[in-house]
Amino acid sequence: MSLAYIKKNKPNVGYIVSNGSVTPAKDIKIWQNALYAGTKYYIGRFYLSAELGYQEESQTINFPYTSSGSSYNYGTTATNGFYQAYGLGYQIPLKKGDNIELFAKGSGANNTSFNLGFRYSFGLSKRK
Repeated sequence: MSLAYIKKNKPNVGYIVSNGSVTPAKDIKIWQNALYAGTKYYIGRFYLSAELGYQEESQTINFPYTSSGSSYNYGTTATNGFYQAYGLGYQIPLKKGDNIELFAKGSGANNTSFNLGFRYSFGLSKRK
């Protein structure tokens, strides 16, 4: 299960195009919630992963007024759908069965996000 909340409060973090004009966003707030199950298939220390499930996402975009310094709300959009994630990774073994995993993953339901990262895996289950 995964929960994520993203808020960006930087000027010009997003744009909307309407009738040929481009307006910069003041801030964007994104809430993602997914329930999924997955598996990993190991080939030596490399692995392929797949996760499937259900995801809900809502997004609110605020734009500044062009005549004053305040902002207006563009609105909140909510979507849900079939969550999919596919990735690949590599395990670096450490002492006592622990590992560091380096991974790349693409995931999403209605749009796709790409992640690069690492995680520490405790040696609670022994993999030979």
